[in-house]
Amino acid sequence: MTRRKVLCVVFIVTFMVLGPSLVSACSFFGVTTNGRIIGTYGLEVQFAGNTDDCFVLDNTAAAESTYSVRFMIKNELTALTDAHTIFRAQGTGGATTVFQVVLRKAHTGVDYLFVYAFRDNNTRSRVLLAITPATKQQYYKIDWQAATSSGANDGFLRILKADVAGNWNCLKEVINIDNDTKVVDQAYLGSYAGVDFDTAGWISFDEFSSFRTIENLSPSCQSTFDDLAP
Repeated sequence: MTRRKVLCVVFIVTFMVLGPSLVSACSFFGVTTNGRIIGTYGLEVQFAGNTDDCFVLDNTAAAESTYSVRFMIKNELTALTDAHTIFRAQGTGGATTVFQVVLRKAHTGVDYLFVYAFRDNNTRSRVLLAITPATKQQYYKIDWQAATSSGANDGFLRILKADVAGNWNCLKEVINIDNDTKVVDQAYLGSYAGVDFDTAGWISFDEFSSFRTIENLSPSCQSTFDDLAP
């Protein structure tokens, strides 16, 4: 496995060492002890009437046809009107969204959903999985791969979650995606788009890392595509 970059426990040191890690100009965003999930420091995004984009940019990707990312998230929101993006992988120059994770308010009340969406060659945005976490703190892994050639239709996207013992459990995988024209060239972690004025509370991130290769290419949770989007 080739590890491309790690933003882990000691965020403040990582930012100083890794030139490609850029932080948006946002006064509600930073490395704090309050934002820690494990270790001493974590990445904290605060919401108090601000609608700024607050994110870390992973621009070390270079038109990757295979991309794997993992990060911890702790949701301490007390109010959310609609939805906003907390992770987004984008194509060359940020022109198109390849896949993303959206934090959304559930229709039934105050619970919050993590919605995982991706796009195929036709740029249709499709929902892979929508879940309401049982606890505020979660550790996710997302594996994405473009189709190997035109007409091959062998691209995939896989969502995994770590259990208390640190083992990865596959939540869902979509296979046979027609996405050979898609590449990952950059990624955003934080609060990137769609933040509304009434959002309140904070979100913490930790243990961010990204890879050019994917481990275990044949998971047990393979499924045919279930198109949940209109």
